[in-house]
Amino acid sequence: MRIALCSITERKATPRNSPAAALAAEYIDRLAQYAECDDRNFTSEEKLLEFAAAFAARAHTQIIFLERTGKPLSSEDFAAHIG
Repeated sequence: MRIALCSITERKATPRNSPAAALAAEYIDRLAQYAECDDRNFTSEEKLLEFAAAFAARAHTQIIFLERTGKPLSSEDFAAHIG
């Protein structure tokens, strides 16, 4: 399985030393022992959806969307979500 941790920011590039980038990096490090994963940052919803369409066409993929107002997931909830 491959997991892409995706986010949308208004800026063209998110600094790699930002708090959000640090959290994403930590999460990717923790997930990497279970699945191939990476993080992707997009400047618009349209660009993210284009990526999602191409990514979802591959077998055994999951895309995790981060949203500022989204529902937090525990490790158990996340595991249940990705099956």
